[in-house]
Amino acid sequence: MTLVHGRTGATLLACFLFLSCGGGSSGGGDDGGTDPPPPPPAGDLVLLNENVVEDAANTSFVSAEDAYYAMVLLTRAAEDLHHNRLDDLAFTCSQSGTVTLGATDTNGNGALGSGDRVAITYDACNGVASGPYELRLTEIAFDEGVITALSGEFSIDLTYLAGEAMTLTGSGVMAFTAPSSELRWLATGFRDDFVNGSYRESLTDARVQVVINEDSSYGFAFAGTVYSDDVGGLFEVRTGPPFRGESGQWPATGLLTATGRDDSEIRYLANGGSEFATYEVDADGNGVIDDLAEGVLWPEISSGVVFGADDDATLPPPPSGPNLVSRLIALGEPAKDLAVNASRGHVYVTVPGRDELLVISASTLEVLRRIHLGSRPAGLSVSPDEDEIFVGLAASGAIAILDSDSFVETRIEVGPALESSEVYKVVETQPGILYVSTGIPDSEGHIARVDRGSGVVTQIATTAFNEIELIADPARNLLYASDGIQAAEPTVYKLDAGAPGTPAPQAFVQTTGPGQFNRLSLSPSGLLIFVSSGHVLNTEDFSPASRITPGVPWASKNGTEVFVAFGERDLVIHSATTLREIDRLETDCWKASPQPDSRFGTAQRLMESPVNGQWLILGEEVLCVVDLLNPHVAPGTGDPGVLPEPLPTTAITATSVRWANMISDSEYDSVRKRLYVSLYSAQELVTVDAENLVILERQPIGHTARGLDLSPDGSTLAIMFNDNGHVAFKDLDSGVIETQDISALLGTANGHDVQWLDDDVLFATGAPECCEEPMTAHLVRVSRSDPGASRRSAAGLGDLRGSQLTISPDRHYLYLNRPQVGLLKLDLTQPDEPIVGSRATGGVPISISPDGAQIINGDGGVLRTSDLVQTGEITGMGRYLFSVDGTTIYSGWASALDVFDPATYQASERLEPTDNCQSSRHIHSSADGRVLVTAGDNSACFWRLDEPVMTTQVKARPHDAYACGPACMLRNHRTNAGIDVRAAPQAREGNDAAP
Repeated sequence: MTLVHGRTGATLLACFLFLSCGGGSSGGGDDGGTDPPPPPPAGDLVLLNENVVEDAANTSFVSAEDAYYAMVLLTRAAEDLHHNRLDDLAFTCSQSGTVTLGATDTNGNGALGSGDRVAITYDACNGVASGPYELRLTEIAFDEGVITALSGEFSIDLTYLAGEAMTLTGSGVMAFTAPSSELRWLATGFRDDFVNGSYRESLTDARVQVVINEDSSYGFAFAGTVYSDDVGGLFEVRTGPPFRGESGQWPATGLLTATGRDDSEIRYLANGGSEFATYEVDADGNGVIDDLAEGVLWPEISSGVVFGADDDATLPPPPSGPNLVSRLIALGEPAKDLAVNASRGHVYVTVPGRDELLVISASTLEVLRRIHLGSRPAGLSVSPDEDEIFVGLAASGAIAILDSDSFVETRIEVGPALESSEVYKVVETQPGILYVSTGIPDSEGHIARVDRGSGVVTQIATTAFNEIELIADPARNLLYASDGIQAAEPTVYKLDAGAPGTPAPQAFVQTTGPGQFNRLSLSPSGLLIFVSSGHVLNTEDFSPASRITPGVPWASKNGTEVFVAFGERDLVIHSATTLREIDRLETDCWKASPQPDSRFGTAQRLMESPVNGQWLILGEEVLCVVDLLNPHVAPGTGDPGVLPEPLPTTAITATSVRWANMISDSEYDSVRKRLYVSLYSAQELVTVDAENLVILERQPIGHTARGLDLSPDGSTLAIMFNDNGHVAFKDLDSGVIETQDISALLGTANGHDVQWLDDDVLFATGAPECCEEPMTAHLVRVSRSDPGASRRSAAGLGDLRGSQLTISPDRHYLYLNRPQVGLLKLDLTQPDEPIVGSRATGGVPISISPDGAQIINGDGGVLRTSDLVQTGEITGMGRYLFSVDGTTIYSGWASALDVFDPATYQASERLEPTDNCQSSRHIHSSADGRVLVTAGDNSACFWRLDEPVMTTQVKARPHDAYACGPACMLRNHRTNAGIDVRAAPQAREGNDAAP
């Protein structure tokens, strides 16, 4: 039969025909009727074979048609009630009984809207049935009287009056949309239950979608779990690809698969519009067809409602909105990676700019915990048993391993073996065996094997580039790796993690084209690997199996679909069996985010949520969550905000002293309480009284001055001249200045920096101008008392131009930091002060901890002085300084100072001056640590740390994992205990809101 979508009379007539045909013959709901008996456990799916072909098909299709039919009727009823100004419409059935269309106008505004109800109620219509179809609206929109969008929760509660006691009950969430070229109905979370005496059929957790196109073609997609007495238990059904055909005709293409115990399957294939559907039976689940039928009649397995659909209305208006409503979680900083822990219901996101690993509830989408790792967390994965979380630390050459319950952290250093501190991804291939990769921009990277038992970290041979993506297959002890974004010939590697040396027996070189970047997903069977370029590879021999949509791929855990996040809003679904595209959904991830400074950008990661039907799409600064089962309802039940509170801010008594001209260097004299400043553009040395905060002297020195350094005994200030290659010595008691010409030893007249070793000996280096030849500068060991003993150091190495010099507290080592080049370490206890260590990159200037164990580069990198390996990072800005006791690190930027804990590199407080202090190019401390001095371009600021004047009142920072009051903790407890928090009170108590 066909269903004609006309006005009221035609709709009700079609409904009557449907009921009189006994078409309502499936079920599985929990609304109305008697409670169904418990279904067999999932492990006892029935064995499907040729004897139950028609029984399985009939149950499957009619179940889906119940949902579709209800959606169509309710859509049309809502439109008719709208035209009738919400007055009831009553109709007499052709033989006996009535049908009534009614609306409940909740807010009394005379128009259908959110919260209102629509009902179609049958009263012994023709002696066949009584009961309602009902819809509780969440959205409805009209354009010139035509519905363009409708969504809500619908239910069916029908009692059949003839024969034995028969009921059809059901419920679900429906959505109708009318884009410019199609009509689309979608039911999600649908359940219905048909009872006929002792006979029962049911459908649970179903998704039904019907699309009617402008060209009169249609599409039908269906998935769910069916119970039927006809077949003796449960089985799973799913279309893929959907059935498609011409209006009023049987499907031309499409496939429906019913799966039972031991992977037994029945597959129904459309036959080019024929009334016969071909079916295949694989009774033992071995992938071999045991029976291939010539055909079974569609009318025998379907009432024809779905496949005979037609529409005589005028073309609908443009679309009213996206298909999938998302929940957007603003991260405030670019995110790096995403992982899930299904057993604990957690979602993990790394946010390098905040040095954080976020732990998010998958059900409420609230931030449960902020874990500060202090080392730019990057790649992220979860152990196969989900008991541990692995994080690559891009700023410390280490991996962090966290317990999934307690979040207790252990670290393993891998930087030396990787030859880089830029750690990216970590995965576990077997218990106790990890593999880790680098994320070095624009260069060749490395992979290392980590044996946690022995502690041995071994680099393995690779030729991968940039951020090397890793994905493990523990079942086969295999490792897959892929090149980063900018590799010339992006390559995917298969590595044998069970063989010595972890060889790569296969590699696949991608062709050039869009979408070639390092995102991988492995099918649950491990037989296919999906690459973001769109390639699908057989893992056995790495031969190409097919192509899917380029983008960020992820295979669903049930093994039936492969999802691809594409661009800013598209979510493409492919069949895992045929790899053909079966659906394309539009999300609203691209819309304006909750925070004006956050953005989605393009999809970076895609992953299936622990919550059934929900998917996680990681953008640049936003985590987007969509629910395929409830597309018009934003997921989550809590406040998804994750941005931390600002740092507690303390105003400090501070006074600035200003001068004209640009600063070159500065030095603080704690004994005399004076600041010395060299002015590059004025050829002056400025002396500032730090007690009275006035300029004592602006001394013309006749030459352009650069570096300054105070002798260990505090008697002499060394000044490096930049225009004649002389080093000057100013006696601070007499004010007398004497000079020594070291230009020949420097190799240039352009001196740059000086650093005292002891009260007689210092080191100096130069900075040749851009066009000076040769473009070199040497390090010079200068003797003040015996100029003839001055000589070149560091074996005469000549590429030291522009080096900033810093000496260790014990005066055993000298560090030369060269802008854009790197850091050198010289051993001053050996003859000729040889170079004993180097690091390729680093910012200037540097600060050394009082114990000499750590260096902070100007770029925030924290290095271990023993081997110059980076072990951490501070995400402050500007210049850094260890306090005199080593318990605090100060970061100076603009007009403020941030205070960091040197154990965690976490900011704990922001200091703001009472005066208008300017940029901080240099930071100094008094000997007692009570005064900080920041020197900027043309001013200095003196901070009295023991004179705070005000502290701002702020909430507990979300960096504290327990910044959560009673109501918040109750919600978190319920979430972790598996209690449905949606049924619990959601009252929030002032500042007790979850972070």
